[in-house]
Amino acid sequence: MYAISFNFVGIAALNGEQQSLTAANQLTLGRHHLSLANQRTYPMAYHNSRWAHTTFAIDQVTVYRTQRPYRIPSNDGPLTITGIIRVHMKIHAGANIQTYPAAKMLTLNDGQRLIADRSNSDVFAGDLNQGIRTAGNIYFLVPRLNEVSDVTALDLAWDAALRSRPQAIRPFHAKVTLDSKK
Repeated sequence: MYAISFNFVGIAALNGEQQSLTAANQLTLGRHHLSLANQRTYPMAYHNSRWAHTTFAIDQVTVYRTQRPYRIPSNDGPLTITGIIRVHMKIHAGANIQTYPAAKMLTLNDGQRLIADRSNSDVFAGDLNQGIRTAGNIYFLVPRLNEVSDVTALDLAWDAALRSRPQAIRPFHAKVTLDSKK
C-alpha cells in the first residue's frame, strides 16, 4: 500500500492541476478542456460505517458525456474516452487507517471496468489518523459512453486497513443505483 500511496501522491503533486467545471458544457480535467454533450448529477446516500468505527460515504456521482472522443493521458498511457464519471466520497476515520479509494476500480452496469484516474483525482485519503474527516473526487475515464442515461448502476471497489495491521486488508464495494427519475 505504501508504494501505491507514493505513486498516487507523486502523480497528483507533479500534475499540480485542478479539475473544474468551467461552464455548463465544459470540463477542465488537468490540462485538458473537454466539451460536454451532457451531464447528470445524482445525489447519493451511500454510507458504510461497519468497520473500525470508520465511515465511508458517497454523496454524489456525476456522469459526463463528452461532445466528441478525446485522447487524454491515463494511468496506463493515452486513452480515448467519450465520458467521465466523478464520484464524491467522504471519509471519517474512526481509527488510524490506510485507505486508497482512488487506487482501485469502478464497474459499470454494462460491464466496463474502469481504473481510477489517479492523476486527476483528488488526494484526500492515504494514512488517516483517528478523528480525521476528509473528502474528495475520484475520476474515472470512460472509453464507451453513448448517453449519460446508459449508466444506471456502479460498483466502486477500494481497500482499507488498520495502520497497526496493514497486512489485514479489508475490501469494500459501494454498489449504487443511479436513479434517473429524480
